Amino acid sequence: MLWSNGGVSVLIHVVGYGDFCFPVTGKNEHYEERLKSYFWFKKFVENGGDEVELLRICDWIEKACIS
Repeated sequence: MLWSNGGVSVLIHVVGYGDFCFPVTGKNEHYEERLKSYFWFKKFVENGGDEVELLRICDWIEKACIS
């Protein structure tokens, strides 16, 4: 999402769980803390979801947006 003030946010849909939205600014976005605040995240991990891989995807998307 591109905002009128020039900001960029990314929305990742995790199939079967929910959406994860985070800003892309080039600063440390604290993905892990943000992700853990989502109501569906605990169930995602309990069901074998890979937290590290999801955080890598967030990092990759941020780098792709900035470059």
